[in-house]
Amino acid sequence: MIALVDCNNFFVSCERVLHPELEGKPVVVLSNNDGCVVARSQEAKALGIPMGIPYFKVARKLREEVLIALSNNHAFYHDVSQRIMALIHDQVEQQEVYSIDECFLRLPRSGDFKPFARTLRAEILQKIGVPVSIGIASTKTLAKVAVYYAKHYAGYQGVAAIETEEQRAKALAKLPIEEVWGIGRRRWAQLKANGVTTAADLLALPIGLVQRLLSVTGSRTYRELEGVEALPFAEVTPRQSVFSSRSLEVETADMAKLEACITLFLGHCCRKLRHENLYAQELSIYLSTNRFHPKDPQHHELIARHLNTPPADPR
Repeated sequence: MIALVDCNNFFVSCERVLHPELEGKPVVVLSNNDGCVVARSQEAKALGIPMGIPYFKVARKLREEVLIALSNNHAFYHDVSQRIMALIHDQVEQQEVYSIDECFLRLPRSGDFKPFARTLRAEILQKIGVPVSIGIASTKTLAKVAVYYAKHYAGYQGVAAIETEEQRAKALAKLPIEEVWGIGRRRWAQLKANGVTTAADLLALPIGLVQRLLSVTGSRTYRELEGVEALPFAEVTPRQSVFSSRSLEVETADMAKLEACITLFLGHCCRKLRHENLYAQELSIYLSTNRFHPKDPQHHELIARHLNTPPADPR
């Protein structure tokens, strides 16, 4: 069996870890340049704020204090993600981190998985402060289906499982084709022209037609919806390097501030090393002025040092 752990409204949830007073309020997080909305709280969704809407189109709601907009804090979001993934990693036999806010887990072939999922969900909320939803099924795509119901129906209390043929048929009959993982927006019109509005409708098509409409990827999705595993877990290969790189919000020549930043980034790298059971043989530090200000004096410098005793500890 496979479980999918999916963090709820992840960027907003991270902001609420830092600012608990935002709980229950309509909040959106903006893209790196504050150009558009990239994350929404449930309360913001209830106001009809769509994903990707330009910032200027929600400015009126901000002025009326109906909505709270926050700039992206990706460094913090990444750190929270690393903590969540590390907590999960210690409790399962296999984990595939799919994105910053999602990971697949390999579970034993048989057993009662929902108590484990509820305990894991509660532990993540208690220790890190981020709510998650968990879907359990026999394939990755069906786990995505299960997590859809876990997120959208309060009765599941954040955990939904598809364990029987009856549950699979019922779940697919109600699932809009737009919510099927692996089918892009451009394919929806083609499918609807062939009478496909739900996942169950897709399975009613001949496999040959599915292959013509959706290519190889679509045929894998088709088999996964049938309950046949067609998307194996990604093989994890040890990486050759880890890094932590950030642009400072304000330009500075203050050595104390620069040393503090380097110490912080070094700590991030060491956590990555320990998480993957790796050790460092070389340490490199790169400093650069703002390349987007070409009229200002420019300086770029890389300092590298070989480490005789490979460590995974910033001390």
